[in-house]
Amino acid sequence: MYLAAVPRLPGIIIPSHDELSPTLLVSSNKTADHSPTHRYILDIGATRSPFLLQVAFAPCLLGYGAIARRIHSEAAAASPDTPKETLFAQNPYVKWIETYIGEDYAEAERVGSELLERGAVGFSRAGLEEAVEVFVGATKVSVMRWEIDKR
Repeated sequence: MYLAAVPRLPGIIIPSHDELSPTLLVSSNKTADHSPTHRYILDIGATRSPFLLQVAFAPCLLGYGAIARRIHSEAAAASPDTPKETLFAQNPYVKWIETYIGEDYAEAERVGSELLERGAVGFSRAGLEEAVEVFVGATKVSVMRWEIDKR
């Protein structure tokens, strides 16, 4: 399964399929913060194919790395003479950025991308359009959560 193939990252707990339960999700301190995203992904997982569940995870898997790399490179370009240690000293998301620009996460992105590519092989045009629909929906829900966090 997809989640089993993603390397364990420091500070990020990805429960296995057997470990997932409503109790775990409700007791998680992150559930309230991410509930729209969780609900969307759980709905896809409960009502659609395993491939579409992978697609629903893709905006976070691929997007977080891209966003962190952009933030990091823009900050480094804006302050080329600033040592890396102090570049993000005042940024409240420094740990988030460091996690998502790290080599472990790059490997998770690579594995996830390969799984998506392999999963899409042989899909009909309608099946791929459904996958795009799921990806767009998951992206919108994730963006909505980040917009709420900015307030």
